[in-house]
Amino acid sequence: MKKRRTLSDEKRSFNSNWELNYFMIETTNHTMVCLICEQVIKTIKGDNAKQHY
Repeated sequence: MKKRRTLSDEKRSFNSNWELNYFMIETTNHTMVCLICEQVIKTIKGDNAKQHY
């Protein structure tokens, strides 16, 4: 059986451009928060930020 990938294995990090482009900020527990509606997005991925925006 294949080993599942984890977020730490993929080394995802918050891109500072997302603050201006998608109005997202990173929280201390490594999630993103929308500054407009304050919804929490659990996985730090550009596609998730773009889709929410």
